[in-house]
Amino acid sequence: MLSSVSNIPIKQNIAVTGSINQFGEVQPIGGVNEKIEGFFKICRGMGGVQEKGVLIPYSNRNDLILNEEVEAAIKEGKFHIYTMKTMKDAVNILMKDYNEVLDSAKQELSKYEDKV
Repeated sequence: MLSSVSNIPIKQNIAVTGSINQFGEVQPIGGVNEKIEGFFKICRGMGGVQEKGVLIPYSNRNDLILNEEVEAAIKEGKFHIYTMKTMKDAVNILMKDYNEVLDSAKQELSKYEDKV
């Protein structure tokens, strides 16, 4: 929704997994290794993992036990793991600077002020 309102696209090379509570805090999820390895496998089958990655909850960072192929791609800088604690972190990684996105959304919404 924020992408649509701000007219700022979401990066399409990063998969996202997580759960968000009503306060915008990202909560841990299950199966983080399987999700990362699954996305890696799909990327590999669709032409390569270069510049691809996965955004996961920060609280899952210590749960990572990835296979050797994924670890090698990460070490080589081809595949990336990003972490987030809040929605603000996700916006910064997936779109642009959070404040820039909010400013753009406010500007777009202001076009409709007189119509409400």
